[in-house]
Amino acid sequence: MKCLKIKKGTKNTYLIILEEKTLVVTDDILVKYNLLTKKDYSEKEINMIEQEMKELTSYYDAISYISRKMRSQKEVETFLKKKEYSLETIQKTIHKLEKEHLLDEDKYLEAYLHDTLKFSLDGPNKIKRKLEQLGIQEEKINIHLEAIDEEIWQEKIKKIITKKMNGNQKYSEKVWKQKVINYLYQNGYDVSKEKYILEDINLPNTLEIVRKEEQKIRKKLERKFTDTELEYQIKEKLKQKGFKIEEIREVLKGE
Repeated sequence: MKCLKIKKGTKNTYLIILEEKTLVVTDDILVKYNLLTKKDYSEKEINMIEQEMKELTSYYDAISYISRKMRSQKEVETFLKKKEYSLETIQKTIHKLEKEHLLDEDKYLEAYLHDTLKFSLDGPNKIKRKLEQLGIQEEKINIHLEAIDEEIWQEKIKKIITKKMNGNQKYSEKVWKQKVINYLYQNGYDVSKEKYILEDINLPNTLEIVRKEEQKIRKKLERKFTDTELEYQIKEKLKQKGFKIEEIREVLKGE
């Protein structure tokens, strides 16, 4: 296939205009294949140049992707698949990135854990799930997580408890503790180990919470019940919400 002309493209690219198609190549491929003086191209040469350009473009796309943020191998593979590169091209790109130490699972894992421990309250199980979704080997994850001081997790749990305690406006101590346990579990903590932390905690202002809930219930039920029956219904509703009988009696006594 004859070359009709060569034009300068954008940035470091050139357009090799052939009789039936146009090749977009970088300056290094232009030099490598001596394309400035080449007049005729075989089908094999065209295929070779096109494949090398795909691999080079894939590599540059990957470099751009990981330059914004450290990525796992799986993230890079997913990114390149979305750009519709072939599996062979993606594998070559990954291999080249690893060879140049631009993709390093251990460094990625260390950086991920550093940022997660610094900026989130996620527990070890949730962190592990996220890392597995990112394609990191379970054995490596376990080694790094086991190296983290237990006091770091305990400090995070205390922060969660304090945050939940300060935000509690309506729950009884019993219900509140169960909600905290559920939250800890959802956020990746082993609640079978961490339950004891809540045992000695007494919520402040519980009487004030009981009063607020009692007023809400009274307002709702006073249209249906009166006198003794009303007091009985309020007491039962408050018990169902997990409030202690002593707290309920004290609040109702003040009504």
